[in-house]
Amino acid sequence: MAVSVTRPASPPGPDISSGQDSSALAQPGTGLRQTLIRAAAHILPETTARILARRYLRASSAFLDDLEQRNDRFDVIQIDPNLALLRHPPDSRATGPLRRVLIVPGHDGHYRQFLRLTRALTRAGTQVDIVVPPGHLQADASLCSLADFVTSLRRISETQPAYDGHIGHCVSSNATIFALAEGMTCPRIVLFSTPVDLPQLVRLGGRQYGIDGACLDRFVANVSALGDPYPLDKAWHDIAATRTESLLMLHTQQDWAAPVADTEALARTWPGARRVVFEQGEHNSILSMRAAIAEATAFLTDSGDVGD
Repeated sequence: MAVSVTRPASPPGPDISSGQDSSALAQPGTGLRQTLIRAAAHILPETTARILARRYLRASSAFLDDLEQRNDRFDVIQIDPNLALLRHPPDSRATGPLRRVLIVPGHDGHYRQFLRLTRALTRAGTQVDIVVPPGHLQADASLCSLADFVTSLRRISETQPAYDGHIGHCVSSNATIFALAEGMTCPRIVLFSTPVDLPQLVRLGGRQYGIDGACLDRFVANVSALGDPYPLDKAWHDIAATRTESLLMLHTQQDWAAPVADTEALARTWPGARRVVFEQGEHNSILSMRAAIAEATAFLTDSGDVGD
């Protein structure tokens, strides 16, 4: 039986995220670019949808392009040409057994969104590996679909020792469910801002380009097809119902990109899942909220009470 808790949240720390918050996603874009896209969508809906779908799946974040200008300290573990890990060692003053946690940013997310959470975990004696998903290493034309996330998680599980904890954000939360069904092992799972209804999330993204109607429908269909064999509406219910991992879901009331109401079904289906909903925060800013970081850290390190 799932446990669901609603809590006021402490304000977030400094905004270090590079992703767009869900409050901005609630309104369509405006301007000349959107006007031109709307015109193209009216004249050539299929072509426009196909082009925009590929644009949607290309990341604007390039993790490794600007490392020389950053003070962030980690080792880059190259797994494949288009897949890497950013390894943060535990604090040298930490005692106790070494824990290992894998963090998977969402599509077009950035490792800097997780710096406060990473610091909390490393202070607790945890080695933190942050995934650099396909298309996010350097600026290029590579795509990053749901299938790319799942394949990456499978590849990491093949090449790295099993992790003690796993953190997903946005679409990487969905990918986590499918990767677990395909052999990834991890006893504790934290999912931030899970967009249970992925087609609706992609429709919201399409509206930001200024498209609607038939072109928007085709846009969603193209994004889904580019993720084959993981379409946007791939069923997760049977997978969740049989999981034995401990699951903590962290969400906010004001998440327009991933409405909190949609997460109720996942929380009910996953045996023993626990869901904490914060009154403050947004789709991305939850990652830097003190209360959310405390919940995730305690859950993954057994450092404190994670109950009501």
